Amino acid sequence: MEFKDKIYYSKILLAGITTIVCNLLTILAFFFGFGHAQAFGIAYGWGILVPYYFILAKVLTKEQIEALGGKRKIFLEGIGGYIFFWVSTWALSYTFLHYLLWPDLYNPEILGPPFFAGAPYYVTSIVILCISFSLSMISSLLSRKIMDIKRLKRYSIEIKKFKDLEKEVRETGNRKAAIKLRRKQKYIEKITRTVMWQRLKPMLIYFVPFMVLFIVLNQTFGNTTAAMFPFNIGLVPLLNMFIRPPWGVWIPMGYPLTYVSWYIISSFGFTTVIQKLLGLRFEQ
Repeated sequence: MEFKDKIYYSKILLAGITTIVCNLLTILAFFFGFGHAQAFGIAYGWGILVPYYFILAKVLTKEQIEALGGKRKIFLEGIGGYIFFWVSTWALSYTFLHYLLWPDLYNPEILGPPFFAGAPYYVTSIVILCISFSLSMISSLLSRKIMDIKRLKRYSIEIKKFKDLEKEVRETGNRKAAIKLRRKQKYIEKITRTVMWQRLKPMLIYFVPFMVLFIVLNQTFGNTTAAMFPFNIGLVPLLNMFIRPPWGVWIPMGYPLTYVSWYIISSFGFTTVIQKLLGLRFEQ
């Protein structure tokens, strides 16, 4: 396992720990009246990255930091995976926790009838999570099958080196580096187009079938309450355009999610990890 991969997976582990802390705050809020549990959870999720950064910056050797790409990369490496995995696992675990702590809220008069008659509401959450995971796995395996992974990794390294050289030329004005830059310009443009096309090919194959499937699933699950988000994500700009509660549903200590909203959240959370495990994420 490469050193950068260890940093990435350590942040995924950190995301799991953060989820546990966030849920403990909710439990404290329920039993002891600890206020603003979700707000403190969000603050903790972002704040824990600061000591994580300083600890790694202190522990790692100068050679390891340089191999990673500098101290800035300690923070940025895997940050997207951390955020998506944290939010997805928090939403999933909070759905179960919310059901246990406030069972009286889970009735057809408030949330509407559950999709699976007679089954708890969280069953729908699990079913959609399995669908999301399965589709992410299928698309990732298809991408790995179609794409030339070794060549893409090699090209990605060359593109990154070229960008580093561009940065050096801008900062130092090195003439020799500038000449080398101009000589490689057309080649880099060519392999960049190759990388983009290789990544686009799988999407051209599964885009239409997946869109048809999404339409069918959306018609099937409709406006059913599928999961419970820990805080009112409807107040977050941009995200509130895509993630919305079922019509007319509003309850305390949670933000109900429809099929589409829960699918988007769970898909983002697990797709990044699956792609990393299958070697489909290339640095540029």
